[in-house]
Amino acid sequence: MENNSAKGTFPKAVPYIIGNEAAERFNYYGIRAILSTFLVAQFFNSAQDPSITKEIGEAKSNEIAHLFGIFN
Repeated sequence: MENNSAKGTFPKAVPYIIGNEAAERFNYYGIRAILSTFLVAQFFNSAQDPSITKEIGEAKSNEIAHLFGIFN
């Protein structure tokens, strides 16, 4: 029977945990970086009207992006 509690040894799952954390952070910051632009382009200004982008679309998309950051 092997002694896994010896100094300097880690459980076999540690690389998977580190990889999972790296993937989660990459995903979160990647989504957060483009979320406002995506919301304006796809939902709040799909007709590409310049007046909507400045007044309404950006305000709504910023609100949703901030809520995304708060709840994550």
